[in-house]
Amino acid sequence: MVEVKVFTLNIWGIGYGISTERNVRVKAIADYLHQSDYDIVLLQEVWMPTDFHIIQKRIQEKFPQSYFFDNGIVGSGTCVFSRHTILDTTFHEFSLNGYP
Repeated sequence: MVEVKVFTLNIWGIGYGISTERNVRVKAIADYLHQSDYDIVLLQEVWMPTDFHIIQKRIQEKFPQSYFFDNGIVGSGTCVFSRHTILDTTFHEFSLNGYP
């Protein structure tokens, strides 16, 4: 049996001063992930591309594969990091009313 360790987290990364202590939190998350033994990391509310790059740079030795879903007007706020090759990515956008 193959075991895969997955970590998911909403980082509360709204920019423009809305999310307090965002910069400190992003660096702490990157440090935590650098010490972790997860296989796949899924993050939400990574609204600022600079936050994605900070995390990516810190953990790239452990998670050489990554993808930032930069979809829509302000992006999707989601990204994935993996120890294993990412073969394909897709993003399914739901309408604002909640119906697919």
